[in-house]
Amino acid sequence: MRKRYLILLAFISILLGIYFLFRVYKNVEQQSIQQLYNEKVVFAKQAAKGIEAFFNYYNNSMNFLAEMDGIVKMDSRGKERVKLFFESHNNQITAVTRVSKEGKLLYTYPENPAVIGADLSGQEHNRYFIENKKSTISDVITLVQGYKAVVSVYPVFKDGEFDGGISVIVPFSYLARNFLDRLIIGVQGEAFVISKNGTVIFSPHNEHISSKFENFHSENKMLAGLFERMITGQLGVYKFEDYNQENELVEKHSVYYPVHLGGTFWSIAVVTTDNHVVALMENFIESYTYVLIISITFSMLFILAFFLAEKKYTRRIRETEESYRILTEKTGQIFFEYDRHTKALSIQGNTMEMLGYSHKEIVESRYRMWRYGVHPEDHPKVWEKARNFKNRSGNFTADFRFRHKKGYYIYIETNSLSIIENGGKRSQFIGVIKDITERKRLEAELTNHSEELEKIVKLRTAALINLTDRLKDDIKRRQVIEEELVTSKEKAEHSDRLKSEFLAQISHEIRTPINTIMNFVSLIKLEAESYLSPEVKSGFTSIDNATSRLLRTIDLVLDMSDVEAGSYEPAFSLLNLHDDVIIKLTEEFKSKAEKKGLRLDVVCENPSLLPNINLDKYTVSQIFANLIDNAIKYTAEGFVKIQFEKTEEDISVKVVDSGIGIKEEFIPNLFDKFTQEEQGYTRKFEGNGLGLALVKKYCEINGCTINVTSKKGEGSSFIVTFPLH
Repeated sequence: MRKRYLILLAFISILLGIYFLFRVYKNVEQQSIQQLYNEKVVFAKQAAKGIEAFFNYYNNSMNFLAEMDGIVKMDSRGKERVKLFFESHNNQITAVTRVSKEGKLLYTYPENPAVIGADLSGQEHNRYFIENKKSTISDVITLVQGYKAVVSVYPVFKDGEFDGGISVIVPFSYLARNFLDRLIIGVQGEAFVISKNGTVIFSPHNEHISSKFENFHSENKMLAGLFERMITGQLGVYKFEDYNQENELVEKHSVYYPVHLGGTFWSIAVVTTDNHVVALMENFIESYTYVLIISITFSMLFILAFFLAEKKYTRRIRETEESYRILTEKTGQIFFEYDRHTKALSIQGNTMEMLGYSHKEIVESRYRMWRYGVHPEDHPKVWEKARNFKNRSGNFTADFRFRHKKGYYIYIETNSLSIIENGGKRSQFIGVIKDITERKRLEAELTNHSEELEKIVKLRTAALINLTDRLKDDIKRRQVIEEELVTSKEKAEHSDRLKSEFLAQISHEIRTPINTIMNFVSLIKLEAESYLSPEVKSGFTSIDNATSRLLRTIDLVLDMSDVEAGSYEPAFSLLNLHDDVIIKLTEEFKSKAEKKGLRLDVVCENPSLLPNINLDKYTVSQIFANLIDNAIKYTAEGFVKIQFEKTEEDISVKVVDSGIGIKEEFIPNLFDKFTQEEQGYTRKFEGNGLGLALVKKYCEINGCTINVTSKKGEGSSFIVTFPLH
């Protein structure tokens, strides 16, 4: 019985330990999931605030233009203002258009006479705009030029009456690069942006963009549930099951966040798999596994020790019983019969060996020997039992100490039967006497062993309880440490979020006034151009250059902040360096080189033989944009040349110029932040020393290397090498 209780106690202890560890694990898992949700809300919120600020800026600017008389009449002055506005924003928009109240195209810049008069009222955003006479932002649409874009339309009123609108066309590539591309989290993370009516604005799958969301996910009810929540325009979280890239059913976590755009909204959803939670819990799982293994090992050792002790105890019992049987057979037994009426006593057996008395001595001494032979301490209980059976039938059993003839005591046991028959005429007392001295000794020894075993069990149980308490204390301490770590991590993340929000806010607070200044300076220049002296006119050019320089400085500081904080998430894809990067950049810098009278050439023997490389397009483009821009800036005459060289191991792209060159002793510091060869207010060239530092960081992101060779007055050569394996 005690064995069963001990096994049950051990089993219950193991179950309680496992349950306690399971509760700790689930608590940490829930905290990790909440942390993951908080991180994704920050990503979505940053993108949403950036998009809202971007379109709010254009809403204010276009409302200002829509009130101008030249824009309302769309005369030559209005066209000139549209041109100036486009030229000051051509890095963000691809066209500015003016449509009539019937939806026909009145004017567009860049000018395209072939499309003037075209009926645009059939487009969904124009139809909504004409019906409601409110500013409207379209979904992602494919233009006749073959690229995807978002159109933002603003109403124009003539004498208080609706007279059509003026709109800007924003290429989707600009929105994706600046606000959406960085939403993708991890290897299996993805992001969606949908409009109020369910049109896909952004998706990892390019073929889904500008189509209805349900066209691609109607069969997935769980993902459709995310879609239904997104079109409510609310903030929330959603957990569901979906198939990953290996076609395995996994649990996914998502956060959706609204982007408020005037009378409509977009909704951003950031989705990641359960692998991110596992990654966050990696250290805890390792510690958890160690504790679980130790607990199970200790429990198994306890059970093994218990069964070994039980087996040893059982073996001792069997040995004792076998010894008692052999001892009983060797010593023999004494049989007696006593007639109460005749007082006759007969004895059989080896009394000499057991009691030291012969049969004759026992018969003759009879009562005297038994009265004085029984141990004084046992005498009362023996005679009490004997009197109870004096005049009635029944079994009489007694064990007591008896004095051997040689003077020592032995233990004997009597098993007697009292027989009364024929109305008491026959009264017998028959029985068996056996020496149980050895059995008593063994029983005493067994009692001692049992007490020792019970003490051992109590000690082991106390040790187990003590160890369990220590484990609980260790787990509590770990829990306190983990809570402190979570608090510290939350504080760090909060500081990082404050930094990101501060930089985003500062960017917005600086960009918006500068853009407004640029717009109004352009308008002032246009209005007063005929009255200004050449010196004043050159001042406008200085204002344009200064504002552009300030905007570039802001972009560099923000990009460097993203890279150093580790918040930039590269989006790798297969790119052709010649077609996808260099050719597009040279087209952008061509006019800048021509203004300085420089040749800008690309030298590549056979572009079709260049293999595609897995790169992050944004950072690779920034590497060469900075190098080409520097080459043009520091070259007064001559050329800027981009050369391709391919080997079996790598592809090298050289940006070579005939400019002022670099001192050899300054080259080791060339890629340090805020470092320039010329320092102080007397330097000849503008800049803040961040461009090449960012180039170095972007090379590390893409796994390529950059080297420079230069001599003062002989030009420079920057070599970027991309490994092919």
